[in-house]
Amino acid sequence: MKKYFAFLKTHKRSLYIVLLLLCLFPGITLPFALFTGLAFAFICGPAFPKSNKILSKYLLQGSVVGLGFGMNLQQAYAS
Repeated sequence: MKKYFAFLKTHKRSLYIVLLLLCLFPGITLPFALFTGLAFAFICGPAFPKSNKILSKYLLQGSVVGLGFGMNLQQAYAS
């Protein structure tokens, strides 16, 4: 078990990239990709700790804007 975790910790950047490419296949569902990424992040920790703070800020802002594009303005105004 220790060998398994040691392998994950030493190769975590390349494994993150492989997981990202794997999750782009059409057969992989969104909940499976999300759960796999979360589980891997909890086990191995962040792959790019220096850039996580900057990237997460912009990704969160982009996600909120993307959610706004999917809203129905008439329903939002009615509520």
